Amino acid sequence: MFSLTKTSLILTLALQTALSHPLLSKRTDAEVHSMISALKVIAPTSQSCDQSTPLHDQCRTAEQAAKPILQSFELYELTSTAEKAAVVSIMAYESGEFKYDVNLAHPHTGQGTRNMQSPAFNKKFAESIDGLRDLVRNVDPETILAYLNGEDDFSFGSAAWFLTTQCDEGTRNGLKNAAAGQEGQAYRAYLNNCVGIGPDAMQTQGEKRMKYFNDALEQFKKAGF
Repeated sequence: MFSLTKTSLILTLALQTALSHPLLSKRTDAEVHSMISALKVIAPTSQSCDQSTPLHDQCRTAEQAAKPILQSFELYELTSTAEKAAVVSIMAYESGEFKYDVNLAHPHTGQGTRNMQSPAFNKKFAESIDGLRDLVRNVDPETILAYLNGEDDFSFGSAAWFLTTQCDEGTRNGLKNAAAGQEGQAYRAYLNNCVGIGPDAMQTQGEKRMKYFNDALEQFKKAGF
């Protein structure tokens, strides 16, 4: 078991390595403020975190989530508004508006990050990060998840990674190239083909999932994302 100090150092070095891409730019204050404002509409309860709750340490406000989300757009080259709305809406739904980074509804050891990825995908994601690749080769799913949740850039970056690396090209292109008015159909295809949310699940989850997506799409269009 790593000490807290050693683990923090490892994560800091991993983050520096992962985000050292020469083409990544710094977020402008205007971009960050626009994202914060958008997130507060998309996920209204992200305006604050209740420090009295047992798992308050997992909670992130819109202010805390904005920069990591913007970073993920650039790092994973999300260029269309629908793609960006897709990854933010699924994080808002799966994490209870950024309150949780571990799946509590259906406990499955090692399942988490803000889009509640399965342990298998978390391992793939961690292996894609230069600073974490060697560390996660022979560790259990809970340790991998702890590494990923130890940095917001990783935890909030997993949804964009999943869309761009684990979805089939046709599904991603459906979002990327969706014409105005067709984005919702493309998002449904993403949920079904990529995330595994089929018609039965959409019977109970669809209204809420689509509201997050439509709100994100509207806010991001207004903000120019």
